Amino acid sequence: MVADVGNREVVMVMLDSFGKRTPVGDAGRIRQWLQTGDGGKIAGAARDYERRKTALLLAK
Repeated sequence: MVADVGNREVVMVMLDSFGKRTPVGDAGRIRQWLQTGDGGKIAGAARDYERRKTALLLAK
């Protein structure tokens, strides 16, 4: 995904995003974070998915 951040094109690759439209939301949050320092909020289901995924990786 390519986003304009501070008059510069930034290429972002979203790996293992949760949901069909999540990469678009992730890109928007990353763009907001780069421009303002505020990453915004994520859905509870996405946060739970991340926690389960992290727990599985740490259990290995």
